[in-house]
Amino acid sequence: MEFRRSGTPGTLSIALADSARAATMAVRATDARRFADSLLVLSGRRALPRMAFRLSLEEPGLGSGALRVVRREVPKGEKPARPYTLFASDEPLTGVSAPITVAELKLFATRLRAAARAVSPPTPTRKRGK
Repeated sequence: MEFRRSGTPGTLSIALADSARAATMAVRATDARRFADSLLVLSGRRALPRMAFRLSLEEPGLGSGALRVVRREVPKGEKPARPYTLFASDEPLTGVSAPITVAELKLFATRLRAAARAVSPPTPTRKRGK
Protein backbone atom coordinates (compact mmCIF):
# COMPACT_ATOMS: atom_id res chain seq x y z
CA MET A 1 0.00 0.00 0.00
CA GLU A 2 1.31 3.42 -0.90
CA PHE A 3 0.01 6.98 -0.66
CA ARG A 4 1.47 9.80 -2.77
CA ARG A 5 0.78 13.40 -3.62
CA SER A 6 -0.79 13.54 -7.06
CA GLY A 7 0.01 16.16 -9.71
CA THR A 8 -3.34 17.87 -9.16
CA PRO A 9 -3.51 20.00 -5.99
CA GLY A 10 -5.67 18.45 -3.28
CA THR A 11 -5.49 14.98 -4.86
CA LEU A 12 -4.07 11.84 -3.27
CA SER A 13 -2.82 8.84 -5.26
CA ILE A 14 -3.41 5.44 -3.64
CA ALA A 15 -1.73 2.24 -4.81
CA LEU A 16 -2.41 -1.27 -3.52
CA ALA A 17 -0.94 -4.55 -4.75
CA ASP A 18 -0.86 -8.25 -4.03
CA SER A 19 1.23 -11.01 -5.61
CA ALA A 20 -0.82 -11.05 -8.85
CA ARG A 21 -2.35 -7.60 -9.39
CA ALA A 22 -2.03 -3.92 -8.63
CA ALA A 23 -4.59 -1.12 -8.47
CA THR A 24 -4.04 2.63 -8.46
CA MET A 25 -6.45 5.51 -8.07
CA ALA A 26 -6.44 9.26 -7.56
CA VAL A 27 -9.03 10.62 -5.11
CA ARG A 28 -9.76 14.00 -3.58
CA ALA A 29 -7.93 14.40 -0.27
CA THR A 30 -11.11 15.56 1.48
CA ASP A 31 -12.92 12.39 0.38
CA ALA A 32 -10.02 10.23 1.59
CA ARG A 33 -10.01 11.97 4.98
CA ARG A 34 -13.77 11.48 5.39
CA PHE A 35 -13.43 7.82 4.36
CA ALA A 36 -10.66 7.28 6.94
CA ASP A 37 -12.66 9.03 9.67
CA SER A 38 -15.69 6.83 8.92
CA LEU A 39 -13.52 3.70 9.07
CA LEU A 40 -12.19 4.68 12.47
CA VAL A 41 -15.70 5.29 13.81
CA LEU A 42 -17.08 2.03 12.39
CA SER A 43 -14.17 -0.02 13.74
CA GLY A 44 -14.04 1.68 17.16
CA ARG A 45 -15.05 0.35 20.54
CA ARG A 46 -18.56 1.77 20.25
CA ALA A 47 -19.27 0.02 16.94
CA LEU A 48 -21.91 -2.68 16.96
CA PRO A 49 -20.03 -5.98 17.36
CA ARG A 50 -21.87 -8.03 14.71
CA MET A 51 -22.92 -5.29 12.28
CA ALA A 52 -22.08 -5.74 8.60
CA PHE A 53 -21.13 -2.74 6.46
CA ARG A 54 -19.54 -1.74 3.16
CA LEU A 55 -17.77 1.59 2.84
CA SER A 56 -16.48 2.91 -0.51
CA LEU A 57 -14.05 5.57 -1.69
CA GLU A 58 -14.29 6.17 -5.43
CA GLU A 59 -12.35 8.13 -8.01
CA PRO A 60 -14.26 10.97 -9.63
CA GLY A 61 -15.52 10.20 -13.13
CA LEU A 62 -17.08 7.30 -14.99
CA GLY A 63 -15.52 3.85 -15.03
CA SER A 64 -12.93 4.76 -12.45
CA GLY A 65 -11.32 2.94 -9.55
CA ALA A 66 -12.71 2.27 -6.11
CA LEU A 67 -11.49 1.29 -2.67
CA ARG A 68 -13.88 -0.65 -0.44
CA VAL A 69 -13.81 -1.99 3.08
CA VAL A 70 -16.36 -4.69 3.84
CA ARG A 71 -17.25 -6.19 7.18
CA ARG A 72 -19.35 -9.28 6.95
CA GLU A 73 -21.98 -10.11 9.52
CA VAL A 74 -20.58 -12.28 12.28
CA PRO A 75 -22.80 -14.90 13.93
CA LYS A 76 -23.35 -14.52 17.67
CA GLY A 77 -20.56 -16.12 19.68
CA GLU A 78 -18.09 -16.19 16.77
CA LYS A 79 -15.03 -13.91 16.67
CA PRO A 80 -13.11 -14.24 13.37
CA ALA A 81 -9.43 -13.25 13.28
CA ARG A 82 -9.88 -11.13 10.12
CA PRO A 83 -13.44 -9.78 10.02
CA TYR A 84 -12.73 -7.07 7.40
CA THR A 85 -11.87 -7.27 3.71
CA LEU A 86 -10.02 -4.49 1.87
CA PHE A 87 -10.73 -4.41 -1.86
CA ALA A 88 -9.27 -2.04 -4.47
CA SER A 89 -10.02 -2.02 -8.18
CA ASP A 90 -9.15 0.21 -11.10
CA GLU A 91 -10.60 -2.07 -13.81
CA PRO A 92 -13.98 -3.81 -14.07
CA LEU A 93 -14.05 -7.34 -12.64
CA THR A 94 -10.46 -7.33 -11.39
CA GLY A 95 -8.88 -6.01 -8.26
CA VAL A 96 -6.78 -6.52 -5.17
CA SER A 97 -8.44 -8.09 -2.16
CA ALA A 98 -7.08 -8.90 1.30
CA PRO A 99 -8.68 -9.94 4.59
CA ILE A 100 -7.47 -7.66 7.41
CA THR A 101 -7.68 -7.49 11.20
CA VAL A 102 -9.14 -4.67 13.25
CA ALA A 103 -5.63 -3.43 14.12
CA GLU A 104 -4.62 -3.43 10.43
CA LEU A 105 -7.80 -1.55 9.52
CA LYS A 106 -7.12 1.12 12.13
CA LEU A 107 -3.50 1.46 10.95
CA PHE A 108 -4.67 1.79 7.34
CA ALA A 109 -7.24 4.44 8.30
CA THR A 110 -4.80 6.51 10.37
CA ARG A 111 -2.15 6.42 7.61
CA LEU A 112 -4.74 7.35 4.98
CA ARG A 113 -5.99 10.25 7.11
CA ALA A 114 -2.44 11.53 7.68
CA ALA A 115 -1.65 11.33 3.95
CA ALA A 116 -4.87 13.14 3.07
CA ARG A 117 -4.12 15.93 5.54
CA ALA A 118 -0.60 16.33 4.13
CA VAL A 119 -1.97 16.69 0.59
CA SER A 120 -4.91 18.95 1.43
CA PRO A 121 -4.46 22.60 0.51
CA PRO A 122 -4.02 24.88 3.52
CA THR A 123 -7.22 26.32 4.86
CA PRO A 124 -7.45 30.09 4.53
CA THR A 125 -7.27 31.99 7.78
CA ARG A 126 -9.47 34.95 8.52
CA LYS A 127 -7.82 38.18 9.51
CA ARG A 128 -9.14 39.68 12.69
CA GLY A 129 -10.90 42.99 12.47
CA LYS A 130 -11.71 42.72 8.77
